[in-house]
Amino acid sequence: IVVGSVIGLLFGLLKRINFIPIKYITIFVIDILRTLPALVLLMWFYFCIPIFFGIQIDAYTTTIIVLSMNLAAFIAEIVDAGIESVPNIHIDYGKLLGFSDKQNLRFIILPIALRNMTPPIVGQYINSIKLSVLDRKSTRLNSSHTDISRMPSSA
Repeated sequence: IVVGSVIGLLFGLLKRINFIPIKYITIFVIDILRTLPALVLLMWFYFCIPIFFGIQIDAYTTTIIVLSMNLAAFIAEIVDAGIESVPNIHIDYGKLLGFSDKQNLRFIILPIALRNMTPPIVGQYINSIKLSVLDRKSTRLNSSHTDISRMPSSA
């Protein structure tokens, strides 16, 4: 939950950046991770990463990576919506007080947005805890997974 929250916060802030390539790459990654079910991502990571990159990852690590990425995508959307929900008048008041953009974000926008983001974030944490049952299912993959390179040849 901690890793997914930190990555989600970073993705949510990167989505608000004005540099177009980073913004659209972040939006693309978030949309892909949000639309694919966690079980599909779990199977894809567990079976395809060893084939494409030659890295063998155990089932427990794969589950943590996938659930963190899934949570990060949803947290990024919640952070983006929370920042978007802050009325423009509050942002203008911060500029009127002479705050820089970083100070405005830290002292005015994020405290108001955090109040708006708390209920959906708690809901996503509960959903992530419910998805953690996939860990028990994925550990069974270790016993049924066979390494293709060790299979005897038919010749």
